Amino acid sequence: MADKHRVVGVGVGLLALLYLAVWFRLDGRVDALGEEITRLQGELAWMNQIPGFDPSHTQASGLSSLTGYVEETAREYGLVEAISRIEPEGNTRVSLRLQDAPFGRVLDWIHLSTGEQNLMISRLTVARQDADGQVHIELTLERADR
Repeated sequence: MADKHRVVGVGVGLLALLYLAVWFRLDGRVDALGEEITRLQGELAWMNQIPGFDPSHTQASGLSSLTGYVEETAREYGLVEAISRIEPEGNTRVSLRLQDAPFGRVLDWIHLSTGEQNLMISRLTVARQDADGQVHIELTLERADR
């Protein structure tokens, strides 16, 4: 009977340690997100002091929105460092070049872009690189509702 109590005690102790490890990790992330929010609020306050700054234009439709969307989502997918050129073409098209980009992430990013923003690929060139999974890509995205 003492062995059963010992096993249960060890099990409860391990569960408690696991819970604490997860809790401390999540608590650290919450703190980091709070610091990020504070930093971004400071940047917004600074931008609002700039004469002529109009925050309503940051999400405007058309060219700036498409280029901004490409940059923002590339950042989310860890591809912004791979972008060597981004060039708007008119109001509904953007061309970009990615160098030494992880192919899997590029595919995920393209899938998101073509589905979420109703974009289509009008030009795509992919060149495999020596490093496993790395590619050079030239790509033109445009609004599918043209």
